Amino acid sequence: MSRGPEDPATPLLGSVPVGSPAHRQLSEALRALREQAPDEETAALYDDILAGRRSARDLVTSEAFNRAAEAGLQRYEERLADMSPQERERFEQRAAREAEGLDHPRP
Repeated sequence: MSRGPEDPATPLLGSVPVGSPAHRQLSEALRALREQAPDEETAALYDDILAGRRSARDLVTSEAFNRAAEAGLQRYEERLADMSPQERERFEQRAAREAEGLDHPRP
C-alpha cells in the first residue's frame, strides 16, 4: 500500500489552482473515492494522487476506476429517472450553483 501523508498544497491537476474551492472539492472527492475503492490497486492510485506522486489524470487509464465510474453513472441516471420534474429542476439548479461557486469563488 502506498498510503502516505496528504499535503493540502499538492497539485492534483495543473488546471486546478491549489487551495481553490475546486481543489478542495477534488481532494474531498478523491478521499471519499479512496475509502470506497473496489480494490487495493485503485486505493493505492488514490493515495498516490493525494500524496502528489501521480496526477488525477492517471485515473482515466485505470480499468477499475472506469468500471466504478460506469456503475456510478448508471446509478446517477437511474436516480434522475426516478425524480419528478420538480425534483430534477431543483437538483439541476443546486448543481449549477455549486459549479458556479467552483468556477468563480467569492472573495
